Amino acid sequence: MRVRPDEWRTQGIPDIEQNAWVALRETAHSICVTAGAGAGKTEFLAQKAAYLLQTGLCPAYRRILAISFKRDAATNLGLRVRERCAPEQSHRFDSMTFDAFTKSLLDRFRAAVPAPYTPPANYKIVFPGQGDYNQFLRGVRTDLNARQLEELIARVPLPIGAAEPAEHRKQALIDYWKAQYKSTEVPLSFPMINRIVEYMLRTNPQIRKALLLTYPHVFLDEFQDTTVAQFHLLRTAFTGGNTRFTAVGDAKQRIMGWADAMPNSFDVFTRDFNAKSVSLFLNWRSHEALVAVQRVVAERIDSNAPLVEARGVKTVDGDVTAIWEFDTRHHECETLAAWLRQEADSGLVEPHDMAILVRMRANEVEQELSPALAAEGLVLRNLARNIGAISIQDLLCEGLTSILLPLLRLAASNRDPDAWANAQSGLQYVFALSETD
Repeated sequence: MRVRPDEWRTQGIPDIEQNAWVALRETAHSICVTAGAGAGKTEFLAQKAAYLLQTGLCPAYRRILAISFKRDAATNLGLRVRERCAPEQSHRFDSMTFDAFTKSLLDRFRAAVPAPYTPPANYKIVFPGQGDYNQFLRGVRTDLNARQLEELIARVPLPIGAAEPAEHRKQALIDYWKAQYKSTEVPLSFPMINRIVEYMLRTNPQIRKALLLTYPHVFLDEFQDTTVAQFHLLRTAFTGGNTRFTAVGDAKQRIMGWADAMPNSFDVFTRDFNAKSVSLFLNWRSHEALVAVQRVVAERIDSNAPLVEARGVKTVDGDVTAIWEFDTRHHECETLAAWLRQEADSGLVEPHDMAILVRMRANEVEQELSPALAAEGLVLRNLARNIGAISIQDLLCEGLTSILLPLLRLAASNRDPDAWANAQSGLQYVFALSETD
């Protein structure tokens, strides 16, 4: 059942701020939404999806593509849309990571990739590190280091032509691609898949036309972390059509600079897609004490950072936030470990309910903190550490993990109603059973 756009109301929540309404109703132009932590960026995208699907502004034969940078974020956004829309509407909402999007295009249209870059059906996904690149570089004549080679692989369009890097660097890049394709399984990294898919789209207008007809609306979550290559692919795929983009993010939360994220992504997006800009100023997650701390950090990053209004409700007594400054990293580790031990001994919080959030290089932080915590009788579990080729935090978000963990909890406890319900739900999914069966 369709709803008139002027009669549509938010789904599952009471309301959104006025600027969010402006961005939600904008369908004639692409829109760039900047907002800080807790502003409800994911909820805004879910509401806009519901608006487009329920009003028919995204008609029944068209779909919405939502691209996130983390699998759990993509899953969360898809779940919210399913909770707010009827099944016949929500099934037209495709929420996936950028890597999943490019891989799906490669798997579907692999035969359309021009030679000699056409991968075989049994190509292998790999995650090369500095050691892998250095091993290759030892066998070629070039002044490239591993980081430079990695950047060239991600940035240089295919086919690699005369206008690309200096001759010896171009030859090293050509040799790298040839070496991958000489292997039996053809190992491809996601940056390589990005370049292959961009080349395929550039040389196959019919595939581009199919994308433009399928997706009149594209959502880009956490847009501040978009890389140069990813943005290049988006331009190739959707420029020239009537697709409208909705990009959301926060420049102050840009954490992927080490992975070639664009430093001025919002400016480039606004210029290239002629997008309108809207800022959100309410923080629905944090109360005033938390917003005050966030404001200090935001002003360190950007002295012109806008004031954010706190809408969260404080549910505990006493002080809940503080900013600590230390002269040395050693002093920081010892003080933090002692404070955590004190909190655990107070009985108000269990050690396994404490978390230390870090911006990046979690493995290095673990090495620094672990000795100080061990001296206080505490053990640190690093969720960013890899098990094989996948981090623990990503492993915990896998669908199979969510099915197995409740079964393990049932086996390890005498009574666990939540695990019982979750195990039933997981098995219903595995065996494709209806809840009414």
